[in-house]
Amino acid sequence: MLNTEQLKMFINSMPGWVLLLDHEAECFLFNQAFADNLFSFPSSGKLGATSRDTSVPFWFQHLQTTFENGRPVDINQIIREVLHLGVAQQHRVQLELQEGPQWATLQVTLLPASNSTDTVYCVQFQFEASNVADLSRQNHQLEQELGLLKRLQVLLAHNDSLEGVFSTVVNATFEIMDHALVYVVFEEAGQLRLGPSRGGKPDPAVLSLPNTAVRRALSTHEILHLENTMNAPAGLHLPADLVSLLAVPFGRSRQTHGVLMVESRDLPLNRRNLQALQMVVSHLNVALDTVALHHRVNDDLRRLTALYGVSQAIHQHRSRQGLLEDIAQRVQEALLVRWSLIFTLTKDGQGVANAAGAARSAPNLSLALDFQELQAGLSGWVMRERKPALSLKNVPDDRESPLVQERRRQQQIGSVIVAPLLDPETPRVLGTLTVLNGLQDPDFTDADVQLVMSVAHQVAVSLSQRELLDRLLHLGR
Repeated sequence: MLNTEQLKMFINSMPGWVLLLDHEAECFLFNQAFADNLFSFPSSGKLGATSRDTSVPFWFQHLQTTFENGRPVDINQIIREVLHLGVAQQHRVQLELQEGPQWATLQVTLLPASNSTDTVYCVQFQFEASNVADLSRQNHQLEQELGLLKRLQVLLAHNDSLEGVFSTVVNATFEIMDHALVYVVFEEAGQLRLGPSRGGKPDPAVLSLPNTAVRRALSTHEILHLENTMNAPAGLHLPADLVSLLAVPFGRSRQTHGVLMVESRDLPLNRRNLQALQMVVSHLNVALDTVALHHRVNDDLRRLTALYGVSQAIHQHRSRQGLLEDIAQRVQEALLVRWSLIFTLTKDGQGVANAAGAARSAPNLSLALDFQELQAGLSGWVMRERKPALSLKNVPDDRESPLVQERRRQQQIGSVIVAPLLDPETPRVLGTLTVLNGLQDPDFTDADVQLVMSVAHQVAVSLSQRELLDRLLHLGR
């Protein structure tokens, strides 16, 4: 019987990569620590397992080896010749490693055994030392990549917007792979969008066609690496002149939000390029979490500022109109919206009691609306449904009458949020709080709706307290 421990000591003491095969040409032992740094074996598949062709060991199927004349190496044929002749064979071959092609001496030896059932073949790859010029070039490339990654980390730390983060990442990637097209595709509001690019312009079809590299990476959440697009999976839509590509998904909080794409129409993108891109994406993911945290902190600060301002306004005004105007101004400044409007209803809920508004770098909107006009817009829907409404720009909203929609277009109003002012003590609707942006401003989001609802609740509490103060003042006269 073979002594496994002795065999482990044997292969670990030999230089290079060593594999031991049994009499059925099955690989049963190799110096794995050495091999893991050279090859990317399949994550599924156990040592010694074979594919559908049981005559070929699994490692052979993922090993690209050629002779000096460029012919593929048939290791099984060499093993058969060694078995037949009983003489070791040695060849100079080139292997495709993670770091690129490398020359090695391949030696196949029949190890002595006590009987035929213990026949063992030793397959050894002794790698040739790289010349000084190659080592210098590799060292320079590594220094350049590490320097770029360090700069990338610093630049990302000073970006608090998605556009800034994406531009920084694309520029850094292009410096590493300056022969390729680099661009970002990301998801926003359920739609794919093209981000910044360097080295050319991406094909817009990556957004519309369902079988592009971008969509495959997004749907599988896995890296797509085609060193040679001639070996692309069937049905994958790729540009005709594309030579090689890399698609690495990115995201925050362990969710995929986009893909960093590198397309080469000249040189192949190898595993070293893939490793560099993975490092870039790891920094990108951290930056996305940081940006999200920054926005959450800012939103919390805006909400607290607005709530504090609204709660303080009640103590600074004797009149209801003055209170509403102060609140409208504080809401507009705290939430950084283009306009803020407040309408309150009469006690019977059938008329407009007061109206106030504030504007930022825009003409004031008309407050001369009667109850019927209010009912014909989003405010009417909100008061009837007792819940907030979000309306996006350039999208007709059937909750508004045609007249209201036309007035909205004429006044260049974009996205709108309307929140009900609900009396905290009774089922009564006190009025509405409306915030609006212009057509040149971004759309509001669901997070903005929650923010406005928090402020609307505080406004309703302030109005309720004002009514109580008014009653107390009336009784004291």
